[in-house]
Amino acid sequence: VFVKQLPNMPKPYVTRLVFDRKHESMALLKRTDRGEYIVMGGCCYRPFPEQRFGEIAFLAISHNEQVRGYGTRLMAHTKEHAKEIGLDFLLTCADNNAVPYFKKQGFSKRITLAKELWQGYIKDYEGVTLMECKLHVKVNYLNIPTFIKAQKMALVERLKEMAHAHIVFPGIDVSETKGIAAEDIPGIKAIRADIKGKNDPAVSVLPGSLLGNDAVKNSSLPRSSRPSLANRDKSAQEALQKHFKNVIQSVMQHAASWPFLDPVDPSETGAYDYYEVIKNPIDLKTIKNRVDMGWYYITREIFKADIHRMVENCITYNGKAHYITELAQTLEKYFLSKL
Repeated sequence: VFVKQLPNMPKPYVTRLVFDRKHESMALLKRTDRGEYIVMGGCCYRPFPEQRFGEIAFLAISHNEQVRGYGTRLMAHTKEHAKEIGLDFLLTCADNNAVPYFKKQGFSKRITLAKELWQGYIKDYEGVTLMECKLHVKVNYLNIPTFIKAQKMALVERLKEMAHAHIVFPGIDVSETKGIAAEDIPGIKAIRADIKGKNDPAVSVLPGSLLGNDAVKNSSLPRSSRPSLANRDKSAQEALQKHFKNVIQSVMQHAASWPFLDPVDPSETGAYDYYEVIKNPIDLKTIKNRVDMGWYYITREIFKADIHRMVENCITYNGKAHYITELAQTLEKYFLSKL
């Protein structure tokens, strides 16, 4: 495993260190379906008990067993064994490819161990970085995943006491309601009831129409920085919807609009994998139908987002250099000039 995974290390050198009596090796074994054990990784290191540190010479996992957490597990066992034999530090000379791995395992380029304790004892190679890991007696490295999971669960439970993210509200059937005021959405109603009148940071970023006029007055953000909701004034909404109808009509009449007028038909276009690649398709016909509803696009931002998604879908499927993509980008520029 060492020879295959560390091609820069000569085989005789690896063999000499692995079988050297001053070095210790820890092997990671995997049990096959036939009950046999195969070596899938290992760590070879030399302990210096008097100086209370150990030098890791080789640590490797078979290429077909990597990215599965075995390297982390092997390092955890190595650390625990090092603690058992009285070591306080682990040092290693890592090449550029190994530095990220050792950083994840708690190693640092900053050497805190006194220089006179390790200089002259460890092997020095060209083009490598000396790294150090301080071993903590109170930390059980084999239990770190469980410890982190427990911390995460404690944090999640604490957040549940302060937030509503874990509460699932029933969905809204828009075909039945024919539109709904934003402040009447169940989740937003709960937020409004919870923080209205409180000195909560959310008051400064939620739209004023959800919290009442007092929240707007007390907000520290300028109006231009707040998220925009539809103006609830009926005449203003009617004017906005009329403007949207004029915009989409102009866009659909543009010379660059022809590839986007209707949903993509794989049999006609030959794009048989289109709906496998594009998970959220959109087209001008669908957008026009939403405009005709009169309530779907309650802000310019929502209207603009659908057009932009159409262009992004085109880039994703056709690539940036395709002529259809050029048409999509031209159409988007025209749309923004009209919006």
